[in-house]
Amino acid sequence: MLLLLGGCRWGFGLLGDDTVTIDPDADIVVDDGGKPVTCSTDHDCGNCQRCESNVCQRADFVELGLGQANACAFDERGELWCWGWNQYLAVDEDVPVDEVVPRPRRTGITEVDRLDVGWAIVMLRKTDQSLATFGGLSANVNDTQAGWDQISAGIFAACALNTNTTVSCAGMNDNAQLGRGMQDPDGPESFGPFDGGSSGWKQVSTANLTCAITLGGRLFCTGTNNNGELGRGTQSPYETDVGQVGTDADWAEVHVGDQHVCALKTNGTLWCWGLDVPTAVAQTTPKQVGTATDWSHLASDFRASCALRGGTDLWCVSAEAHWMFALIGDLISPWARMPIDIDPGTRPVLGGHTACIRQNGDWVCWGDDARGQVGRGTLAMVAAPARLCE
Repeated sequence: MLLLLGGCRWGFGLLGDDTVTIDPDADIVVDDGGKPVTCSTDHDCGNCQRCESNVCQRADFVELGLGQANACAFDERGELWCWGWNQYLAVDEDVPVDEVVPRPRRTGITEVDRLDVGWAIVMLRKTDQSLATFGGLSANVNDTQAGWDQISAGIFAACALNTNTTVSCAGMNDNAQLGRGMQDPDGPESFGPFDGGSSGWKQVSTANLTCAITLGGRLFCTGTNNNGELGRGTQSPYETDVGQVGTDADWAEVHVGDQHVCALKTNGTLWCWGLDVPTAVAQTTPKQVGTATDWSHLASDFRASCALRGGTDLWCVSAEAHWMFALIGDLISPWARMPIDIDPGTRPVLGGHTACIRQNGDWVCWGDDARGQVGRGTLAMVAAPARLCE
């Protein structure tokens, strides 16, 4: 069956070859007569398409990130694409309007090999392992030193882990989330060391609090604590010290949401704390989710978390109806298995009101598309997982 794409199809073949074989997974876009679609600018082409050599060509997204109501991805050539809400110019600096489908609007940003999207901020790493941000920071990060490894973009803040096991952060510090031993309500902070420049970290995650795991498996957090997000058995507006969560030394991975935190242990168990997503009750210390020991590929963002069980089954919890809509039938639900297929061993990607997964090698997304953040151009609810680039 031929795949129609707004009057265009993907296909291989020579220019002007009316007998070209149509292939929905090909690189060149052809019309119903089998001829490649010509163009002069990217906007002559459809979503996930670039204009090159005056012909519309398909992009293949390697990695994708979702924010509050915006998204970015980089393609097989390391070029950056962004779409959705553009209030903080996290989609495009030159054209201050929302973009409802993925198009390569951010010209000049190439050689990207890692990214994360937060609340109006995007952090990316280039192939030379240098670091950059754009969007909602007054002074965006442009760190040219090599060695940046893991990155995390949160709520007007972002952190990065270097191969020398140090962590640095930038952005808002109104809840002491930058790990500098102080709270600053007056504005953004420049890129600087987390926890006084101490080393020995192996992973970091940030939102309006920041949590990091040491090489020895101990977990530390700082920042907002209204719902016990710091895991200390207390509640407070925020805490300025980077304090340990309990005494355990077997933490493997941590992911911070808006008002909750979830983490995996080395034995494959899953633990969460902060504002309990299903019940909206504060949980001030880590609480195990069920008894399973085969959890992996955890993701948390805003009021939602997802993880894999057995490497293939997607389980999620959310206080928002948007990206759970039509999947389990509940507006507020405890952890439940999603009745959708996901490529084994791939991590789900969560945003404020949207989610994306890998399915048969393609990005599949769903949720609230009111600002174009699902990338379908519908500006309405995308109730069931739909292929992004079609």
